[in-house]
Amino acid sequence: MLDPGAKRTRSLTRALALPVLGAGVVVALAVQLWRGVGLERAARTAELARALAVAEAILREAPASAVAFASRSAAVVWQTGADGIVPDAELGWLWPLASPLDDDPVVAYRLERAARAEFAAGDAERARAEFDELLAGTMLPVPRLQSLAAAAWQSERAGAAERLADLASRADELLATLQPADLARPAVARSVAAVLRLPRPVPPPWASRLVPWLPAEALAGLPATADTAAAERRSAQRLAAQALDRAWQAARVPAGTAALLPFGERLLWAQPEGAHHRLQALTAAEFLGALQQAGELGALPRWPWLVAAEWGPTATACAGIPGLRALRPADDLPVWSPWLAPAATVVLLAALAWAIAARLRASAREGEALAAQAEFLTNVTHELKTPLAAIRLLAEMLAEGRAVGR
Repeated sequence: MLDPGAKRTRSLTRALALPVLGAGVVVALAVQLWRGVGLERAARTAELARALAVAEAILREAPASAVAFASRSAAVVWQTGADGIVPDAELGWLWPLASPLDDDPVVAYRLERAARAEFAAGDAERARAEFDELLAGTMLPVPRLQSLAAAAWQSERAGAAERLADLASRADELLATLQPADLARPAVARSVAAVLRLPRPVPPPWASRLVPWLPAEALAGLPATADTAAAERRSAQRLAAQALDRAWQAARVPAGTAALLPFGERLLWAQPEGAHHRLQALTAAEFLGALQQAGELGALPRWPWLVAAEWGPTATACAGIPGLRALRPADDLPVWSPWLAPAATVVLLAALAWAIAARLRASAREGEALAAQAEFLTNVTHELKTPLAAIRLLAEMLAEGRAVGR
């Protein structure tokens, strides 16, 4: 029979066997974890480098992609000509046209004399006489229109309703012969706006034909109607087209060459079409949307989901794209933390230490129980041996006949 010390040693050995085996397993798991994290990081780095290279190649090929350019069908597309942007039918004309026929120094002097008579001298009759004398002479259509508008407003201020109606009717006869393209001449547009502002019970019949083509500076003060709303929309489009034309003229892109140019906060995309170009201005998001759509159609490689583009003011264009600061990993990428493997190793070691401590406590409790058992048996044996020895002695004496009496 083993003594208590041997039992305790055997119990301790048995208690430590499982934690030692667990320690080996933990070490093996930690090594595999570190290797797996390293391999994952290396694979992700290589995959990201490849995705960045693909994205840069797409950006370099994109300006020349007719499919990508055409995928933005909702964008406004402009056509260039020999002298710049060709205005479409929605605008009618792009740049104001200066005409020497609109400047008549004699008419300007007579209008100034009428203004001094009315406002400086306060003589309305003298001002009316100046206008009558001016209108009785021979003039070109635009100076005559200017004179009629000025005379009509003088009659309005003087309260001469019949004269106002007559002058407005004569102005209407001239305006009925004008074409929308004539409003590209600033003098004509100002005269038309002046006649339109005259108080009338109903708009003149030529208003709906000419008002939508007025420039922005001539629209101030006009009553809000469907015609003026259309004119404001066209004026805004015309201003955008003028800015586009300035940027295109400054770029000097050779014929037959695709280009992507800076255009304020947007990009100006030029696609060759014969000897001319087609242009569209679009945001960075619209440009990337065009590339992604072209990738779905097979005209360009698909845009890698690992890559995001960072846009903003920059001195050097990334991949030849103006406004593109850098290509970087996408924000929603699952990234391995560099502290993941050390943290997992610490957790495994802590679990191993806890298991060893638990086994040691259990072994200690088992040793204490064996010691208590041995002490209990020793005490019981000692307490039983004393009376049994006395009984045995008396029994021997009886058997030998040495005991007498009861």
